[in-house]
Amino acid sequence: RLKDGIGPFDAAVLVDIGVLHQAVKDIAGIHSGFSLHSLRETLSGDGELVSPEVLKAMFDRMPERFRNRLIGTDGRTLQLTLLVPDIGSQAVARFALDVEVITRNLGLTAVSVGRPTGFLVMSSALSDAMIRQLTISFLLAAIACPLLIGVWYRRLDFALAAIVPNLLPIALIGAGLTLLDFDIQLTSALALTIAFGIALDDSIHVFNRLHLQACEDPSQGMSRQAIDLAMKKVSPVLVTTTVILSSGILATLVSEMPMIRFFGVLCIVTFVLALICDLLVLPALIVSFTRKIR
Repeated sequence: RLKDGIGPFDAAVLVDIGVLHQAVKDIAGIHSGFSLHSLRETLSGDGELVSPEVLKAMFDRMPERFRNRLIGTDGRTLQLTLLVPDIGSQAVARFALDVEVITRNLGLTAVSVGRPTGFLVMSSALSDAMIRQLTISFLLAAIACPLLIGVWYRRLDFALAAIVPNLLPIALIGAGLTLLDFDIQLTSALALTIAFGIALDDSIHVFNRLHLQACEDPSQGMSRQAIDLAMKKVSPVLVTTTVILSSGILATLVSEMPMIRFFGVLCIVTFVLALICDLLVLPALIVSFTRKIR
């Protein structure tokens, strides 16, 4: 922002913009910058910088939309646009912090520099906050859902058995993302939260079938034969549900947006892992916990 009594094409302003432009351009990870100074350099060629009068004359001949990218409509604010790669919210936040620290100590006399802003800066701050909120919500759901299952069916073994098959797919996906150097971003946090609900829904189908099986033949209870019979009845339902959901999510793979494709891949992989856990891990856990409780 220009200080009082100073115009955007004053010599002192152009000097400050040049100093600012060069300082931020030297930050690692910033590709280039665009400002009045870069426009002045382009007009100057290989010789000395053009005078403020020439710069203003050329600026006035440019389209209004282009001029507003350099000087605000109020005539009191100048904009320096930095081109940075979109490599995650944490890296963008570091860029913004580096810019803020460097520009704070430049000793500019004609302009006062505000904090970095823009879509990437805004999204990096919001995504971190939303990821923290989703993490807290997910932990609460992971604790509450097995307890509610146990209360609903009045069986401690169901509550204990519901923990591992629902958390294991999420843990495997999180470990895979970490090993592949993919941070937990907003897209992956949303995908894993949604997939956790689908995995829990599959487990409830299994528990409900086991409960109905026990009611139909109380003599067998939770014996291995009863669990095998219940799994034979519920497995086609789980497989069909997973296939239908995965087929619907396949539409995201043709999207031109990488985040949408990434979301779809995570959901499909989690659905398949949840199905495997419900078909293989969950029955074994029910048998084990039932025996120990008895």
